Amino acid sequence: MFVCSPLENMNKHTEQRDIKRARDLAGDIIMLKMTRFYAADFLDTAKKQAAYITAALKTGDADFVRDSLGIVAKARGMSQVAKTADLNRESLYKALSETGNPEFSTVMRVIRALGLTLAARPAETKRTPRKRRAA
Repeated sequence: MFVCSPLENMNKHTEQRDIKRARDLAGDIIMLKMTRFYAADFLDTAKKQAAYITAALKTGDADFVRDSLGIVAKARGMSQVAKTADLNRESLYKALSETGNPEFSTVMRVIRALGLTLAARPAETKRTPRKRRAA
């Protein structure tokens, strides 16, 4: 195992030694082939897509909701979603991008184009314990 010397104790000798150790150990490193995780690949059914968007909505995080709509739109095919929503494909990509800030009307058009609806229900409230009266 390679451990660098603490900076306060480092001098030219220990620095050279640590560099030599690192070079010696480099031959033992195994390179792993990594693939990029693409959530849209796993959202292959309407049920999974709806569950994903629902989970995003439950968080109350607007960025997560925007991102989830974009991922599901990509899973369905952005061009088809844009066409069904009567939106320009490039505008839809921009609205649902990391820096996008879609108008609520755009969000609703995308929701409808995905064959989904939004519903409201009472939020779960946390019960606060009642204070006991002193006897």
